[in-house]
Amino acid sequence: MAGCPDRQTSPRRAAGFVECELPEELLLHRPGGPVVLSLNATARAVWEMCDGRRSIETIALDLARRFEASPGELLAAVQEVVQALADQGLIRLSGPIDRAEDLAGSDP
Repeated sequence: MAGCPDRQTSPRRAAGFVECELPEELLLHRPGGPVVLSLNATARAVWEMCDGRRSIETIALDLARRFEASPGELLAAVQEVVQALADQGLIRLSGPIDRAEDLAGSDP
């Protein structure tokens, strides 16, 4: 696994995954692919916030409020989860410049 992404990186879910909700986890499968990936509650919460608009730092702050935890402690955990998801091809990572270009290009 590569080093953890920068706190200003904005992760975006990769397209083409089918989600299957279970009581304690979320299964992700890419049709035609041989692998089914299982996300625990923490990884699932991060996955659901990876919209390409929120930075890793913002995701950590949002989760800290939700779970009444320290943002500093959650930042490192979110960075690790994001990197693990990126290593599996579940998300794309983009920095602030990429995010600005995405937003500019999304206007009609």
